[in-house]
Amino acid sequence: MELEIEPPSIGLNKISFLVLHTEKKRDKMRITHLLSGLILSTIFSSCALNKQIQADYSSGKASFQQEDYALALSQLEKVISMKEEKGKIIDLDTYSMAGISALRIGNNEKARTYLEKIAYNEKVDSRSIDALAEVYRNIDNLSKEMKTIELYLTKFPNGKELSQMQSRLFQTYIESENWEKGLSLWEKFSEIDKEKTTHLEGYLKIQQAMDNEELADQTAEKILSTEKENTIALEYLATKYYKRAEDLYQIEMEAYENNKTNKQYKILLQKLKIIGLDFKKSRDYFERLFNENSKAEYATYLGNIYARLNNKDKSEFYRNLAKGGQ
Repeated sequence: MELEIEPPSIGLNKISFLVLHTEKKRDKMRITHLLSGLILSTIFSSCALNKQIQADYSSGKASFQQEDYALALSQLEKVISMKEEKGKIIDLDTYSMAGISALRIGNNEKARTYLEKIAYNEKVDSRSIDALAEVYRNIDNLSKEMKTIELYLTKFPNGKELSQMQSRLFQTYIESENWEKGLSLWEKFSEIDKEKTTHLEGYLKIQQAMDNEELADQTAEKILSTEKENTIALEYLATKYYKRAEDLYQIEMEAYENNKTNKQYKILLQKLKIIGLDFKKSRDYFERLFNENSKAEYATYLGNIYARLNNKDKSEFYRNLAKGGQ
């Protein structure tokens, strides 16, 4: 019920007052209509935007499932852009699919940007962590790859990529010379995984680094029993026998130089027989390596070995090869 408003006692007569009052009511109605229109326009605009976002998301998800990653990324980035502009929350699934799509088309930078946004969210899925680890591997960021794989194994101890992730983590430990961590992870491998050549190669490097010669020897021989020309096992044995022979040679020659007696000479001759056997073992391994790959490093070793075995011609032959000669 509206209250009657009496006209002022001075300045306006009653008719003028009624006219003015009517105009004010009309102005209020116009403003009300305008505001209502703006509100409705905003609502319709918001609804249209939400529909567009949903349409692009659905299209992006469908493209992702069909492995059309370039199209999926394009559609999902539209979703991300529209939501960012409106200050809306972007769900994990959108970032995940966009990141994986970027990875699959070789755009590691975009993949990293999207996947890092969700990596430490408690609801992140295993495929996103797996993909981020792959991104770090692609850009050669070993420390972050290692950290991401460790995150995966902590969050998803029964994940479908478990064996693959453990294997890769083992390799990162070897590459970064984290021998203790590598050995600890080795103990968690299944018996089947322990038989894999790549894992045995890593285990050999661990035992070699930790000076466990007996275990290193056993591992090298085990590798060669199934893969006769395995480079890592052959290099280990070749350099092992070379170093042992050369170290003993230097010790015995110095002892003789310091005490040139008949007794010491006889000792030297006996030691040279042992030294010669180790040099020959080393030679055999290095020749196998050289036959597979004529690296200058192998030729250098062979040149030195033949010099110790008093074979001047072969020594010069391999030394010339090492220098790039004939």
